[in-house]
Amino acid sequence: MFSIHVWAKYKLFKSKGNPQVQVLAANLLYSVFRDETHWKEIFVRVRVCRGRTGEECRPFVDNVVTAFGTRVSPKSMLQPDITLSARPDCPSPPGASSSSSAPGNDDDDSMGFSIVLDEKSGHTVMPRYETQQERIRALVLDAVKEYIGPRKQPIETVTRNILRERGLPPHGRRWLASAVCGIPEVRQRVVSRLEVWLQNPKWSRPAQELLVSLCTNLTSHTQFDTDVISQLVRFRLKAKPIINLYLNCMRELLAAHPENMATLLKHTIYNELSQARNPHNMAVLGTVFQHSTQQAAGILAEVFLELLLNKDDYYLRALRPLWREICRSLRYEVDFFKFCSGLFQDRKEAVREFEFRERYVTSVCDLVSLSILLAITAAVKEAASSRPGEKRDTAALTAYQTQVSLIQQDAVQWLYGAVPEMTAKGWTDFTHCVYKVLFMEPAETYHKHDNWPPEPERALMIRVASEVPVLQDTLLRVLLIGLSKAHPMPAANALEVAENLVRRSAQCHLQSEGAATLQLDKLELVDVLFNLTVYQQPEHMSLPEGYVPPQLAIQERYWRVWVILLIICAHNPTNFGKMAWEHYDTLKMLMEMCITNSFRFPPPTMAAGDRADEARTKELQIAAIEGRQILEYESHLAAASTGQTITEANSLLLTQLISLDPGGPCRRPPAAVLEQLTQLNGTLRLGQLLCTSREPDFLLDILHRQGPNQSMPWLSDLVENNEGAFSVLPVQCLCEFLLTQSVGTVEEGGAARPPTQAKHQQLLSHLQRLVRHPGHDQRAYVELVEYFLRRLSSQQRQARLQAAKGFELVLLPPDVTSSEGQEPYAWLLRHLPAVPNFSHLRQGAIQGLRIACHYETEPGLVGAYIQFLVAHGAADPLPELTETVVDLAQLVVERSNIVNALLPTEPGALPAAYITLRALLHIFNTYMQQVGEPDGAVGWAESAEMVLVRWSSGRTAAINTLVVQASVILLTYHPGPEHALFDQLIDLWFPVSGPPPRALDATPLYQDWLKLRMVRSTTARLVDAALADLEPAQLVLFIQSFGVPVPSMTKLLCALDAAVSTDPVAVAAAVMNKEYMAQLVEVQHQRGAQGGHQFAAILDTDAEKKSPEPVLELPSPVRPSPVAVTRPVTALAPSQVLWFVRELFDQSETTHQDQLRSLQRCISMEARETGRLVTKATIAALLQLLREDGGAAFLRQLHTRPTAACCLLRLLTAVVRPESPLSADLLTVCEMIVSRSPAPPGPLVTICQTYRRQQRRMEVDEEEEEEAAASLTQGQVGLLVDWLELLEPEIISSCADIQLQMLFASRGGGEQRGLLSNRAYLLALLTHQASWATLHATIDVLLGTDCHR
Repeated sequence: MFSIHVWAKYKLFKSKGNPQVQVLAANLLYSVFRDETHWKEIFVRVRVCRGRTGEECRPFVDNVVTAFGTRVSPKSMLQPDITLSARPDCPSPPGASSSSSAPGNDDDDSMGFSIVLDEKSGHTVMPRYETQQERIRALVLDAVKEYIGPRKQPIETVTRNILRERGLPPHGRRWLASAVCGIPEVRQRVVSRLEVWLQNPKWSRPAQELLVSLCTNLTSHTQFDTDVISQLVRFRLKAKPIINLYLNCMRELLAAHPENMATLLKHTIYNELSQARNPHNMAVLGTVFQHSTQQAAGILAEVFLELLLNKDDYYLRALRPLWREICRSLRYEVDFFKFCSGLFQDRKEAVREFEFRERYVTSVCDLVSLSILLAITAAVKEAASSRPGEKRDTAALTAYQTQVSLIQQDAVQWLYGAVPEMTAKGWTDFTHCVYKVLFMEPAETYHKHDNWPPEPERALMIRVASEVPVLQDTLLRVLLIGLSKAHPMPAANALEVAENLVRRSAQCHLQSEGAATLQLDKLELVDVLFNLTVYQQPEHMSLPEGYVPPQLAIQERYWRVWVILLIICAHNPTNFGKMAWEHYDTLKMLMEMCITNSFRFPPPTMAAGDRADEARTKELQIAAIEGRQILEYESHLAAASTGQTITEANSLLLTQLISLDPGGPCRRPPAAVLEQLTQLNGTLRLGQLLCTSREPDFLLDILHRQGPNQSMPWLSDLVENNEGAFSVLPVQCLCEFLLTQSVGTVEEGGAARPPTQAKHQQLLSHLQRLVRHPGHDQRAYVELVEYFLRRLSSQQRQARLQAAKGFELVLLPPDVTSSEGQEPYAWLLRHLPAVPNFSHLRQGAIQGLRIACHYETEPGLVGAYIQFLVAHGAADPLPELTETVVDLAQLVVERSNIVNALLPTEPGALPAAYITLRALLHIFNTYMQQVGEPDGAVGWAESAEMVLVRWSSGRTAAINTLVVQASVILLTYHPGPEHALFDQLIDLWFPVSGPPPRALDATPLYQDWLKLRMVRSTTARLVDAALADLEPAQLVLFIQSFGVPVPSMTKLLCALDAAVSTDPVAVAAAVMNKEYMAQLVEVQHQRGAQGGHQFAAILDTDAEKKSPEPVLELPSPVRPSPVAVTRPVTALAPSQVLWFVRELFDQSETTHQDQLRSLQRCISMEARETGRLVTKATIAALLQLLREDGGAAFLRQLHTRPTAACCLLRLLTAVVRPESPLSADLLTVCEMIVSRSPAPPGPLVTICQTYRRQQRRMEVDEEEEEEAAASLTQGQVGLLVDWLELLEPEIISSCADIQLQMLFASRGGGEQRGLLSNRAYLLALLTHQASWATLHATIDVLLGTDCHR
């Protein structure tokens, strides 16, 4: 107790005493009680009264102060006290106190120890009064009440008692009020005097510390703290240092408790709107927003909502200037999105009890629109006011548009979900609220309250606020508002708002230099849009029972929806555009109109010429049906109301409604819609956006659908509009324009008109640059080459020539201005392999040229293709090499005319022919070397196109039959001076020594037509191989062939002599017409052939011994010649027709033309005869060949040689009438050809289909005749017989075939009795009245071979 007494009561004297006694007492107390968890209450009482609180007593005092729960405030916030700080250059005067308190006191040194606890010894601060909180709080409150009581005490007394503790030097003071600020009641009592203390310079220092401690300890947010914050807000400070300290204390206050911000903001706003406005309010608000911008914006919105719920409308007028002032003071660094989101918070209960709910909603919308305008900063204005083409930083403008889009999204969501429950049903201003937040109201709506924005900036700011992109949710909510009956907004207004939003977003896309501003992915938006167009039946009208009204839409809304969807598709081609292109014909039509910039119905890309007329006719038919449905529907409505008769003249709905069938056929847009589309396509660049789409590629689809021969005038406009920006268009479009415009019409010689305009040259330069310097645009580079390669295989010759010339222009090197004077086809053989990254294009080029070989008709170009394929494809791996060789083999086998013109058939041919032949021989030899290896990648395939070949050496390989045939055909051409490759290939297939290769499946490796080709060659080894193991019948057929050289014919005759010696009976049986054969042998002898004498000896040329089968012969002059003569066969036996037809489609084009002429002559000559043996045998041969092995091989040969097939079928269908007995078999042939032919149908299928229709038409006519006859009565039949007797006395005269059938044909048991009874009468008339000539002709018909007809 003595130590406590000393610490509390010891006084300083001027001449004696030592102040360190109190320090000693305090530290002694701490040392004694440091381990105690509960200290004595007297320590607190003494501290409150007058205990020493210097730094020397800190361990003891800090533990005592824990009883008050006070948070220690940071000393760094206080301003330095210059008046009280000790200056090192001005020491204190000597005295007892100063000398005693000096750090170097001799007394302390003499004692040998320090009375102050060393910091190294450490001290513990912990709560010592947790169980005595209530008593201590009462103790402190009694002391504070004593100092600041209800009685009026002088300010000096109160200040001295509450702030200062006497008896201590300035550097050792610890203010009592600052220490007990942890108690809420103390904070409430002290704050009332704090403003005065802060203004007093004498007590400014302790008052500042008290202010800091006060704000730091506002941690409970009780009513006491709310009162303290309310009084702090009203402080009016003058000194700038104190104002800065005040604002820093506000930051500590905000950090002390999360609820303090709302209280501070609320009282600050209310103070700002009061009469006693504090000049520091804006500074306080700035401090609050600096602490947490988003939270402050949300709380500020809550404060504004509370003010809006006030019945007095004073705050409505005051909030707008207040909000502007807040934004100005904060330099517009406000989170406007968070503020507006706070305005949309759910306050349904409070609003429901509010009397002026509609005024509340209108005020919120007004604040939202004001916030959008306030968010426009100087950077946004600068970016928005820059001219087109100027370099500008659009980051600020883009961020503003994004922020406004989010605000409008929340606003529309609030209007859709919360507002209908707040307002009365049918509130008329709801639509205006939607317009206002979306900035669709007139400009004066936004500045009429306070004339802000100012007039110089008004137009710019409103334009910037209105030109913002729309979010998908915003658009969808607007449409749902129009559909909902709970929202007082008509569907027409909702659709108008949606259209404006979509147009704005499209316009923003142009201003933002291509940024995505209209990104939508919900496809159900289409259904919602069309639901807004539905015509709603009046509720008070009822329709007749059972009547189903048509689905109708209001026409104006219907076409507005199509325009909206068109804009959406242009900006969202991957989802909306693809869906429209595939499922909505009307929208697809509008898209094509924009792409081609041709706004007429139908667009030229969808229908042209006759198809356009058909489209217009179809539209008229749909409109007529639609009009009748609308009139019927309106008539029912009128009957339920006025009872008026509805016609086209008085109809009200006829011009206003349209059928609601979005997925149906495309409809004709009204003229106003077409004009609107023209303007939109120019302002919003819809066509350009659709052209830039690659997934899907609309423009490329149009080009493919148009085809190479159709005129495309729109393509020129499209390229001209994008001049200088060719990268926008697909490279296929640019190439198509180059071919149709720059290259022009290609003449027969392959020349083309050069470009005549600068844009053509610019386009050509762009494509050449793309080929030579692909850079990063590798895809366009590959597409360009693939496009030309694809066009080289077009079925139209004109398109192929254009593609070749265009490709040549594109591939010309920079230093070459023209292809004149260069080697032929240098663009393909030299320039194409020289382009960059050719290795990536090589395989595609090989594949494209392989296809082009089967379509090109110019021999020189085909030769260039072959040389390219061999030069760049011979070194390919075996699978790729196999594909190339098979295609070349098919070319050699099936395109004999081209190959004959391409390869050397006789010595002295052009060098290019030998180059091409060597190229083919090289790639075939390379392939045979690889495919013959035992471990080759290509194995045996169980396919009709493959044959397993084995050589005498034991090597086995599976080879395509076309490769075998092509190899033999190549050996029939003249090898030229360099015949190493030729010898290599002929040694492979026809070795000099040893047996030749053979097929393992026992099938002949060389067919008859191929052997005939070998016989016609000038290579003796081939002729000998062809004549080996031939049957007598084959030798007889070969000798009748044309184009056989004299040496080969000599070997044939010698072979026949050998066959006669071996088996003369078989040889004689193979000869059908011995007289003809004798003449043929004689002709061959006249040509210079030797041999055949034994064969001629067995021929019986007696004219009386004729062939058992009739043979048609045509006189043909025979002229001896030392060379082969090509002459058609003049006589053909029916038994030879099968082989003849088979060879007709197996031979080369030159040979099958001769055979075709022979067969045509035979069929034509017997057309008027009764037997028609050759015709019958030809039809039977076609049937047999079509049925062999499924007929696929023969059908493929028919389509491969369409000229011969069409000529033969056309002749057969002409001579075999539908009533002929051969018509059934011919009809079977036609049906087999039609059913098995691939699509699309060719001319052969067309001939067969025509004959089938004729046959069916005749059957229908017969049925109609029978039905007509069956319907006649007995009297009517007799009347007809009398008329026939008058008109045709001889009965058989004008229509002999029909009249013969009437008299003698058997029609089964279904004939009418009247006809049977009158037939006898007609026969009697015939015998009595007919002439002898008529009777003889009738008897000949009845007794002839066709009597079964």
